[in-house]
Amino acid sequence: GFTGGLVAASAFALLSIARGADETRRALGVDPRRLAAFGLLAAASSGLLGFLAGDAFLTGHWLPFALPGFGKLGTPVVFDAGVYMVVVGVTMTFILELESEDEGR
Repeated sequence: GFTGGLVAASAFALLSIARGADETRRALGVDPRRLAAFGLLAAASSGLLGFLAGDAFLTGHWLPFALPGFGKLGTPVVFDAGVYMVVVGVTMTFILELESEDEGR
């Protein structure tokens, strides 16, 4: 989650340096603040599922069936995807704000 998010954010940061903030926003396809907020919601929700089932917070739960090509999907995957989105969203928010501020001079 975290390392993958940094790798993805690094790619977008390089795009921002090469092409500017507007091109990077178009490539990202979503407002980075919304991406971070949705990732935080996904990560927190994955932890709450175990809690609501009567287990400890962040207890892993899996679907009772396997998805073709993925296997059994569980709350740890949702948590990691949420962390990934938070890292990319927050990092890109900082980078794009700095880039936009620099372009405005």
